[in-house]
Amino acid sequence: MARINAYSLALLLFCYVLSGAAEAAYNVAGFGAKPDGRTDSSGAFASAWSAACRSREPATVHVPNGHFLLSRAAFTGPCSSRVTLQVDGTLVAPSGYTSGGDDGRIVFDHVDDLTISAPSTAAARRCGRARLPVTAGAPVEQQ
Repeated sequence: MARINAYSLALLLFCYVLSGAAEAAYNVAGFGAKPDGRTDSSGAFASAWSAACRSREPATVHVPNGHFLLSRAAFTGPCSSRVTLQVDGTLVAPSGYTSGGDDGRIVFDHVDDLTISAPSTAAARRCGRARLPVTAGAPVEQQ
């Protein structure tokens, strides 16, 4: 049986600690979002975004599996660091919503370093994952 010396064990522990501290994660469910498709989760999304946006280290806002009703969501910056919006669930619009007009239901404003990753988009079905970089003032478009 191989012996592990104290130096190797300390190095392994150090690498493990560094790998876990690289990015802050904010799960919208932890902020009160309900994955039932009926309860408006806009406030929970706003709270999770605000916490991630204030983070000094890169942060991820995670939307877990489930259906999350969003009546309206405004994600505003500037943020202190890079933010990733990881959408594994489904964002649901209120019943009767039409896409007419320019008052978008989900708005990103003054956010410079954002990645949106959503495996349920059409492109993600073909390629595995969609990664959409967004710059200030630029619309988010799926290609």
